[in-house]
Amino acid sequence: MPSRPAACQPTRAACRLAFQITVWSWLLAANGVLAQTDPGAGIKRWQGDASATRDDNVNRADAAADARADTLLGLRLARDWELALNPNTRLLLTLAGGGTSFLRYNRLSHAFGEAEATLEYRAEGSFSAPLYSAFVRLTGDQTQSTLRSGVRSAAGLRVGAALTDRLSGLASVGYERQQARSAVFAGERRSARLGLDYAVSTVGTLYGSAELRQGAITASGRAALDKIDIARVFVDDDAFADAGFVAYRFRAQTVVSVLGWNHGLVPDLSLDLSWQRAVSRPDATPPFIGAVRGRYVANQLVFALVKRF
Repeated sequence: MPSRPAACQPTRAACRLAFQITVWSWLLAANGVLAQTDPGAGIKRWQGDASATRDDNVNRADAAADARADTLLGLRLARDWELALNPNTRLLLTLAGGGTSFLRYNRLSHAFGEAEATLEYRAEGSFSAPLYSAFVRLTGDQTQSTLRSGVRSAAGLRVGAALTDRLSGLASVGYERQQARSAVFAGERRSARLGLDYAVSTVGTLYGSAELRQGAITASGRAALDKIDIARVFVDDDAFADAGFVAYRFRAQTVVSVLGWNHGLVPDLSLDLSWQRAVSRPDATPPFIGAVRGRYVANQLVFALVKRF
């Protein structure tokens, strides 16, 4: 009914705010309890990120006419704790919370809470000795859209090493499973990533990475036969109700590339600028003559301030 969205929106906004307040309270309470047993109590364990992002395709449409651009404002606060298990192994626990606000498509705005455990191992303390790690992560999302709220779980393996006195590398593989109120925004995906960091100076680092993802993705656009034919499931998208868009989930191969620059401003405060590009190609081709697989492209420009305290 016409009056329903207006009546429900304050409730969703209140739920998102309550979720965010709960996450902050949980984070602060955990800090008070766990900090007493943290052997690195003198180390700065808090990190705050404030970011502004310009995204040229927030709905991940394959057609330029359907692509919608927006500016995102983000805030994240995290705290980690370290537990040394032996001289070569340690356990890191990280709790984080925050949110992202979309200036134009507000129903995409969301708050999140996250917990991660990472087990790290290094055979020796030499400069070039690789660091091996395994992690598990659980994230809860509360969105303005009634379809997107849910829980994400992830696990993976990483190895990082200093290649020279300026160049370091990181390789990782991972698995993520997403559950949401709507099956369109649920699914699973696997990934493999390679990254390099180059210290240009004592305060400036150039970094880049390439990641291959295989699995479920979701896009929104005008209903069309080629989209319905490859979709595992689809539904009217409440975040783009004015445009009459349909959200649909399908399997695809996605390549995500990142190029960025991190510059230290003062001790424990840095400016981070990055360009991120994601290109997805569906695994399936629509089953009719002349059909071609779509190409889903999104670019993000990210400006962030990162503070350790």
